[in-house]
Amino acid sequence: GVDSVSMHFACHSRVQNVGNKAAELLQMIPSTEVSVIDKCSGHGGLWGCKSSNFETGSKVGKLATRMIKRNASKDAKKAGRSVEDQMCKTCVSSECPLARGHLVQLLEKELGLETQSHANPLHPIQIFATPMGVMPLPEQSLLTMASN
Repeated sequence: GVDSVSMHFACHSRVQNVGNKAAELLQMIPSTEVSVIDKCSGHGGLWGCKSSNFETGSKVGKLATRMIKRNASKDAKKAGRSVEDQMCKTCVSSECPLARGHLVQLLEKELGLETQSHANPLHPIQIFATPMGVMPLPEQSLLTMASN
């Protein structure tokens, strides 16, 4: 299962001013630590789909990936394991599919994983459904790749 979730609070969800409902939902899962990432992923919708904007988007998203790694480090201390082991138990999620994919891509790059290793970032509903047995955690969920 998932020990901890770094839940990206998508920019478009933030401006709707209804709160981070996905994080609230995930906090209902027993024994799962949920950390909210309230920084921009750097994708920016269609803007982020242009290869000419990738470098700028990566710089912007660095703040979010730092928060994810900082949360993993904090969770590792609590659990008494290495940061590398904790990253394998951490799932990155966002309501925004573009942000999810971009954050995973940036983390893979920072961790030296094979580019486009196809780690599967999960939607919050997929994470919520896993402990209930509704759906299994995909084999290639975020950073299970890091342990290989």
